[in-house]
Amino acid sequence: MAKEVSELRVPVPWGEIRGRVWGPDDGYPVLCLHGWADNCGSFNTLIPLLPKECRYVALDLVGHGLSSHLPPGVFYSHAAYALDLRRVVVALQLKKFSIIAHSMGGHIAGMFTALYPEMVDALVLLDTYGFLPKDSAQLPEVMRHVMDAMIQFESKNKEKTRIYTHEKAAERLMAANQSLSEQSVHILLERGLTAVQGGFIFSRDLRVNFKNMMAVSLEQSLVMLSKIRGSVLLILAGGGSDRMLAEPAKATFTSKLLQSFRDGNHSVVTVPGHHHLHLDKPEVVAPFVSDFLQTKVLSQSNFLVHKLFSAKYPDMVDAIVLLDASGFLPKDAELPHFIPVSSVGISHLCVSLFMQEEISKVTREGVYKMLEYDRMTEQEIKVYTYEEAMERLFASNQTLSEQSVHILLERGLTAVQGGFLFSRDVRHGYTNVVRPTLEQSLQMQSRIKASVLVVLADKGLPTFHDSKQQEKISILLQRYRDRNHSVVTVPGDHHVHLNNPEVVAPLISDFLQTEVIPQHLSEV
Repeated sequence: MAKEVSELRVPVPWGEIRGRVWGPDDGYPVLCLHGWADNCGSFNTLIPLLPKECRYVALDLVGHGLSSHLPPGVFYSHAAYALDLRRVVVALQLKKFSIIAHSMGGHIAGMFTALYPEMVDALVLLDTYGFLPKDSAQLPEVMRHVMDAMIQFESKNKEKTRIYTHEKAAERLMAANQSLSEQSVHILLERGLTAVQGGFIFSRDLRVNFKNMMAVSLEQSLVMLSKIRGSVLLILAGGGSDRMLAEPAKATFTSKLLQSFRDGNHSVVTVPGHHHLHLDKPEVVAPFVSDFLQTKVLSQSNFLVHKLFSAKYPDMVDAIVLLDASGFLPKDAELPHFIPVSSVGISHLCVSLFMQEEISKVTREGVYKMLEYDRMTEQEIKVYTYEEAMERLFASNQTLSEQSVHILLERGLTAVQGGFLFSRDVRHGYTNVVRPTLEQSLQMQSRIKASVLVVLADKGLPTFHDSKQQEKISILLQRYRDRNHSVVTVPGDHHVHLNNPEVVAPLISDFLQTEVIPQHLSEV
């Protein structure tokens, strides 16, 4: 199979996703996802030992190997990687396939398989549990840490990138992964280094070192795991990821995930070795993977040959004013828009909640929209006359006054040849694909130290939702009241602050005079 290896290039909006392909053109497709800071070379030694009837597509995840880095100012996350995987699936015109994934690649594969269960026949997880849950109470600290790390990274990004000799680069990789054999180090460096004047630099984006900011809870992980329809094989290394986890997480999370896999009649095996066992000693792993693929996919009567190419900073905010918003929005899958949250001070917050069972549906909706956007051409972007733009804005916001429409269009339109474009990015209208649970949102709400004023419009927020959503909003509003924050209702619609500011202004002015200005004057 080694002679049948070719390079893969999949265009994406910011560059390309690279990878390597093994096997015949008409082979059954198997996608291979490597772990954190590795690249598709991670599968170089394993794939030649697997069934020859398959066509293996090993990807360099975005920011790794030879794949393009994300644009400046953008985070890497498991959800974003899952979207990238969907882009590859669309580009290769795949309908049904299996996935082999190692380490972080398993977290991406687990999420993708839960979101698109009808597409994945079988999933092989190499020293990974498919999901990496976080304690809900820790999420605010994780998010804050990642944001601060990103700001620090951007401020230092102009510093000179360190250049290595090949030998020094090998030493550094070995030091960071002491279980890797010398051969494995050189395999990973084939796509892990970029030649520059004077030596080599590591090809991976340094931002991949940041933690996954939008982690999921154990409850979310178990719900997503329950969505998986295909067969799953977990191959755990005795000296691998299980030993890397802290004991509380190991006891609380991994045991429940493993039990859930077993309850679903999936296979869990443990073999002697370390985290990169599939790369260093593929002969230990290959028999399990080969037998699994043969039994669960290739020998099935319905098997068809597929064609490959057919509140995060509480100490910084003095006060928050929420205008016809609850601060955290319980959101069912069909809800067509978000409610904006205005704040006084530094923070700007818009978080949506959703029922656990809606994870797959809501996230898929957002992914489909993003893929549609990727395919959009300049010719498809509509140019309006000013009057047409007014009509469109008014049609989507019928509570706006004519004066308010003109105000919003002052910065909401960009003049082009033939008329105007809306200046906002259309991606703002897409579903937020990763959002915390009600429990997590209440946890974040409890961390707010600032005084809060919630000003609701009687014809605004409460009228947008069904009874279930109103119940969630009521829980949030009652929590504000329980903590001695102010919740008031005024006559008007959702844009009352813009249409009739005289109704809202006295409440905000009194709030600032009472809760903020005296404290600041006392500090002067």
